[in-house]
Amino acid sequence: MKKAVEVIVLDLKSYSENSLWVCFFSKENGLQNGIFKGGKKKKTKALVLGIYEFIIYKPSEDGLQTIISIDRLVPLEDIFFSPEKVLIAFFLADSYKCILVNSGSDASFYSLVKNQITTLNKVERPGSIPIFFLAKLIDFLGYRPLMPKEEAQSFDIVNGVFNPTTPSLNTVIKIDVVKDMCFVFNNTEGKIMNPKESFDVLVDYAKTHISGFNLNKSIDVIRDVLYN
Repeated sequence: MKKAVEVIVLDLKSYSENSLWVCFFSKENGLQNGIFKGGKKKKTKALVLGIYEFIIYKPSEDGLQTIISIDRLVPLEDIFFSPEKVLIAFFLADSYKCILVNSGSDASFYSLVKNQITTLNKVERPGSIPIFFLAKLIDFLGYRPLMPKEEAQSFDIVNGVFNPTTPSLNTVIKIDVVKDMCFVFNNTEGKIMNPKESFDVLVDYAKTHISGFNLNKSIDVIRDVLYN
């Protein structure tokens, strides 16, 4: 049976001389895999974080899906022609895939991912994007820390709270990083004061609270290229 589905591509691997194995996020069915026959030679290329309509054929309930054709739904040239944005795209794709494998999805998560991709495409300076997007993902999954009622002096990663003092060993005490954490979780526009350490704190927070969030290779690339 053939059907048309809206998807976001999360991963691509060579399957044969002409074909690709594609991991994609379906708006209707969550994380899916399929073989794009002749995909290496098609005029419309499948690209990571690309948003497409796939025509899919699945011979049986247990059979492997075949992607017959693809049509690009959203032009994202600004991502694919920017080296920085390409790096961020792979980090985001790995993050989305990890969350989908471990937590599942729904239509609202698909909308969030699609919105983040279009934002990455249009933003002029993408350096802070991984920080804000990671905070948004944490918030969406229900792990937003308890925000302070007064000026915070520390951020407790394990318990997810801001404190007016430094009560435990699991706290961030550098005041610029603490302010950055308040800043990004409040979704306030402006400049991150300490992007490298703030990114590291968000990654540690995500690893602590999100099941299976272990993206060491992607994280290292973002840290070394954007925040070194």
